[in-house]
Amino acid sequence: MLPLIARETLQGGPTLYGVLLAAVGAGAVGGALVLPAIKRRLGANGTVAAGALGTSMVLALFAVAPDPTVAVAASALGGIPTALLVASAGAALMVPLTWRAKLNQGADLDVAPSMHWPEPILSGGAESERGPVMIQIAYDIASAKQPDFWALMRELSWARRRGGGYGWTLMRDAEQPERFVETWYEASWTQHLRHHERVSGADRDLQEQIRALHRGAAEPIVSHFLNPGEPGGGS
Repeated sequence: MLPLIARETLQGGPTLYGVLLAAVGAGAVGGALVLPAIKRRLGANGTVAAGALGTSMVLALFAVAPDPTVAVAASALGGIPTALLVASAGAALMVPLTWRAKLNQGADLDVAPSMHWPEPILSGGAESERGPVMIQIAYDIASAKQPDFWALMRELSWARRRGGGYGWTLMRDAEQPERFVETWYEASWTQHLRHHERVSGADRDLQEQIRALHRGAAEPIVSHFLNPGEPGGGS
């Protein structure tokens, strides 16, 4: 876009384009020097918002730089100034629209693979690409602990999806109201085995909190269900 700005908007040539490039480089170096101080003062989210507003202001200045009156009139007719003004407005508009989406929310999470899930035990061989695979885990949760259980399971649902799961549900047994069954699906047996390798330390900590709510010394019961394929052994 910068060559078009130099030629069409500012009516310049190669010399002006070179000056603009030099200014961009100087600004990048200067920004790198002051960015740590700005981030300490504004935080990650404030820094990004300030950068978006600064970009919006620069684009608007480029659009009206030659002559404000003529540029505004020309922007109504089309051309480079119109594109710059639209981009400027879009950059400014995105700040309030995305303000709720905060940065660095998972900065303190342990994302290293925990490798704490045991290898599934199968009665027979499973074709690696056969799918889908359904996984169910049964929990026994006392009534007093169920609000905490529900809150933790909502967090766990996102972890299942990050690992490649879909169709996640949590159901309560109609006959035993303290028994819950978590269910989700994965595309294939290979995908599920890869999920075992992707479970993070943060996921393990969350699952240990849920395990602490489960009654009894035995672990929650985990079941794996495979697509049986066509009768006669076909996939």
